[in-house]
Amino acid sequence: DRFTVAAGVRFLGWLVSRKLPAPPASIVRTPVSIAIECAAWLSKQPMQAAKEGSGPSAPPLEDGRSLAARILGDFLLPLMEASGHTVASVAKTGEKVEELKHWLDSMHATCGACGTKLTASTGSGAACGRCKQVRYCGRACQQADWKARHKLGCLPATSSLADETTWNLLLGSK
Repeated sequence: DRFTVAAGVRFLGWLVSRKLPAPPASIVRTPVSIAIECAAWLSKQPMQAAKEGSGPSAPPLEDGRSLAARILGDFLLPLMEASGHTVASVAKTGEKVEELKHWLDSMHATCGACGTKLTASTGSGAACGRCKQVRYCGRACQQADWKARHKLGCLPATSSLADETTWNLLLGSK
């Protein structure tokens, strides 16, 4: 549910902010599971919210793309790279992270509004100036997506996953 994801993301943000060296694989199993579940849930929003409902206290999360991308970029992908096959072999963790990495690569290769593939002829796409995660084929698409949904789920690149900003984005509080 939404509160569990918010608490998980806050924990991951705290963990990332410690700037610790990569620990042995046996120690990271629980944070890795939390990160995978949170990123998967966020990357499926708002489709999942429409199916399940978000509960009585919070409106559906309109856009989890920047949060999911940050969990992957700040925590999961560097950890998987540092641990090699050790963590990847536990409970299909590697397969789950590869699916999320494919989602992230796809998100970075297409316009966040119209879905057009960003190519050399269309340019690599301008990234959102705030989160630096979602890319667009042009200003019109960026403005349309901002108004339609991205404004409600955009986590500034300067914000930590443990910040109140993240908590408020996930729980719909101000």
